[in-house]
Amino acid sequence: MADSTDRDSIHTAEREAFEEIGLESHQYSLVGCLLPITDSRLVVITPVVALLDSPKFVDFRLSPDEATDAFYVDLEQFLFANENYKMLEIGDDFLTHHFYVDKYHIWGVTAYELIILATLVYQRTPQFPVFRHEQYLDLKQITKQQRDFFRMCVDLRYRDKPKEDNKEKSRL
Repeated sequence: MADSTDRDSIHTAEREAFEEIGLESHQYSLVGCLLPITDSRLVVITPVVALLDSPKFVDFRLSPDEATDAFYVDLEQFLFANENYKMLEIGDDFLTHHFYVDKYHIWGVTAYELIILATLVYQRTPQFPVFRHEQYLDLKQITKQQRDFFRMCVDLRYRDKPKEDNKEKSRL
């Protein structure tokens, strides 16, 4: 959750990653932000994507007040409709995606954002409808929207920094 001292969504994510699991900013490289989404409590969430510098970060320092566990999942599995996947319709206009990975249940906004991220990374649409009424993702549309939003987030983040300090922006 954003604090009044956070500069932007990226700073919020960096602070939360450190507070919740002990992940420090020198251990990852920023990729950008996914499009904001509103959860069922009407909280606006802007997911921030980063790549870990080491293949498997294992030095988790969980905050007992904020996290009960940290784990890895294969991102590609969020594209498959298999025995580990279930979609539940809620009312006339809402559905939730549920994935069961080992002892973990990944669902709701987290599952939705992982579906979007997997679609972008693998450049494939999921085997199941993502929205109500059998609506599937449009790969070209979501890729363009996300690419533009990634650029905007990084541009805003680095707009006041000198060009020579801006390595991450040049990669996009």
